[in-house]
Amino acid sequence: MLLLGDGNRIEGTLKLKQDGDKLTGATVRNESETQIQDGKIAGDEITFKVIRDRDGRKVTAKYKGKITNDTIKGKVKSN
Repeated sequence: MLLLGDGNRIEGTLKLKQDGDKLTGATVRNESETQIQDGKIAGDEITFKVIRDRDGRKVTAKYKGKITNDTIKGKVKSN
């Protein structure tokens, strides 16, 4: 689940695979899977981006978070 700054929630799932400091995988929302790009792990920090098509334009969401046990807490910036 993703909690937005305005209090809205987006339900979804992350499918991630780590290989050294590289991260691959996908986000899954509404049964639609989108591959992540530029995924990296450094210590307990995780970063990746997701590019989606919305109404004919590309929207990039950049994810950055901290891993604690089985939880990732962080921020998403979208343009």
